Amino acid sequence: MNALRKIFYYLLGLVIVGAFLFVIFNFFLMPWVVRKGQEVIVPSVVGLNVDSAAALLKDRGLVPIVDTLIPSADVPAGAVLEQDPASDYRVKKGRRVFLKVSAGITLVQVPDLIGKPRDKAESILKDLGFEVKVEYVESEEYESDIVLEMSPPPGKEIPKGSVVILYVSKEIL
Repeated sequence: MNALRKIFYYLLGLVIVGAFLFVIFNFFLMPWVVRKGQEVIVPSVVGLNVDSAAALLKDRGLVPIVDTLIPSADVPAGAVLEQDPASDYRVKKGRRVFLKVSAGITLVQVPDLIGKPRDKAESILKDLGFEVKVEYVESEEYESDIVLEMSPPPGKEIPKGSVVILYVSKEIL
């Protein structure tokens, strides 16, 4: 019984010392460490070119990091779309600022689908991110549902999401 009592008091002592160290560390030491270092206010870099934004952030002692490239038809390539932390936040020098930057318009080459079945051509174009419009043209030379012509023509680079018109054969009855 005496041994159990010694173990109990030993563990109780460890708990008390641990609680005391926690209080000292959490309420005195950590606030002192966290307050150390010069603070800066994060400038707004949204809308700036990524190079100008990076220079401005570096001048303030911050570390710019291009986090994500986002395709955008509305915003020119290289312009900052978002930043984290946002502008006017008070942060320590050396803090990383994550930037989401416009990749601009994504151009995709129109594949050559002339002579292919309409359903296969539509599937390929949709997989590439194009909208597809089909117009039927009467033809005595080709069986039904074969791509005869395309607009824009094969090989041309156009923005992703553009409409590609397939002129497809329709058998004359």
